[in-house]
Amino acid sequence: MTEDNYLIISPCRDEADFMRRTLDSVIAQTVKPSLWVIVDDGSTDKTPVILTEYAGKHDFIKIIRHKNRGHRSVGPGVIEAFYAGYESIEVEDFEYICKLDLDLELPRRYFEILLQRFKDNPRIGTCSGKPYFVDTESGKLVSEKCGDENSVGMTKLFRKECFDQIGGFVQQVMWDGIDGHRCRMLGWIACSWDEPDLRFIHLRPMGSSQKGMLTGRMRHGYGQYFMGTDLIYMTASALYRMTRPPFIIGGLAMWWGYVQSMLSGKERLKDPAFRSFMRKYQWSCLLRGKAKATAMLNEQRAPNWNTSASKSFSPKSDMARMTTLPTNIESLIRRHLGDDLAQAESVAFHTRGGNRGGVLRIPLESGGSVVVKVWRIQNLKERVKCAMHLSNGSREWRMHRLIHRAGVRVPEPLGFNSLNMADGGRYDVMAIEDLGETERGLPYFKRLILAGDESEIIAFEDRVIATTAEIVELGVVDIDHQLNNFLVDTAGRLLRIDFECARRPCLGVMPRGVFAEMVARLLASHVYAVQPDVCRTERFAERLYERLRINNPRVRALVRSSVEEKLESQHCRVSITSVVVLPV
Repeated sequence: MTEDNYLIISPCRDEADFMRRTLDSVIAQTVKPSLWVIVDDGSTDKTPVILTEYAGKHDFIKIIRHKNRGHRSVGPGVIEAFYAGYESIEVEDFEYICKLDLDLELPRRYFEILLQRFKDNPRIGTCSGKPYFVDTESGKLVSEKCGDENSVGMTKLFRKECFDQIGGFVQQVMWDGIDGHRCRMLGWIACSWDEPDLRFIHLRPMGSSQKGMLTGRMRHGYGQYFMGTDLIYMTASALYRMTRPPFIIGGLAMWWGYVQSMLSGKERLKDPAFRSFMRKYQWSCLLRGKAKATAMLNEQRAPNWNTSASKSFSPKSDMARMTTLPTNIESLIRRHLGDDLAQAESVAFHTRGGNRGGVLRIPLESGGSVVVKVWRIQNLKERVKCAMHLSNGSREWRMHRLIHRAGVRVPEPLGFNSLNMADGGRYDVMAIEDLGETERGLPYFKRLILAGDESEIIAFEDRVIATTAEIVELGVVDIDHQLNNFLVDTAGRLLRIDFECARRPCLGVMPRGVFAEMVARLLASHVYAVQPDVCRTERFAERLYERLRINNPRVRALVRSSVEEKLESQHCRVSITSVVVLPV
């Protein structure tokens, strides 16, 4: 693989009026692409004839014929055609990937300069120049005023590593905005430059390719709604666009497209973590200005940058991880389980609160795998019951995000989606990173008690205490908190706590009963592991109380009472009597 080894993929439909200028400008580049895949998306004009002509003259041009859907489809259709080309070749052979429209005229050094920018700054994940169009009256070039915080959609050049990590393009309107935010989330830089050698001519004004410019502006408004943009930010953006051609009505069309989508309850991107991240950034842009807000965010997210994240996964390693997931979780799940999810019945489902759910590991085509938790909610009654039990997937998703952002070792939340079924039922699907080979903490601790030395035992106990303190300090109580909910690697390192039931964000004063129940479960689990040396649990409890600052006599009494109740239950099950003298 050479440093200048880049791939261009161009979806196109009925571009006979403009495409020769694009084709000629790419052929004239000082650094030509290694391969240019052009996907004819059902053209009905002379596009196929022109493509055949150019492919016959230039061996780096490859033509893919895609089925005719009967109409132009900006957004979803474009990305569908893009992936038809993407999946037809060995993309791992390329260092860079460019999605390029066929209604552009590029300057000769366009790709040469951008490739050099990638080399100069390894954190740049995607970049581009700036689009201009020719004013029909004056003949002058007019900027389309695209921001510096992302590459532009008509010529979007990606570093392959970054493209893999963000999960590629979302097959929906605003795919070319979502990708830039995902880059920043992972510590990459998305950018574009307005320089003479990087200015290109957009032969057709932005947003006018399908049913005219006003329709395009309304579509942009829906795209902003789908992406999760806040109404206030959308209003500010629309006011700015009123100052650009077509004056006034262009901005109004954008705003109405957003509001109409909001009033009709149209679909939104099912990624709460993304929407939260993006809205914070947008508010920062409103308060500080976009340039300053982007620079601040790029600096803040620098520690998240990990170029090896998409390549480092090894299912047999102790700390195997996947830090990204294809953004379209729904397509991943349906591809694995079948369109009607009928195969889900073969997954190890269990019943909880009227809610059928299961956990499975799904391999990714790029290597590695993710863990997917699935909840089946068949009707409104079950949905209400799940919400009352705080056991639906969206709550767990939010809790995982909260705890993960705080730095506690939990599986990284990669995506959440709700899949509506033909029979009226629904699946909630949550994807988390795959930690690889792990085991429950309780069996490990029991082996440690039998064969380990004192320092190893105390070190493990202290790690459990420290993790417990972390989640309490977060204001989160895991009511199912006990030793067997800890995962360790083969060396006994504490990897994470299972937060399956950690769904009680505590505002203000933590409820004494809930807190005491969590501590009691942990202590009772400890007793079970160290039988018959319960004196060890007493010493463990003293250190736990000190670390958690449990000084309230009523809380201590509640813990003691709950532990006695659990030990009595243990006696009924296994006929082993344990008496633990907890700190008063």
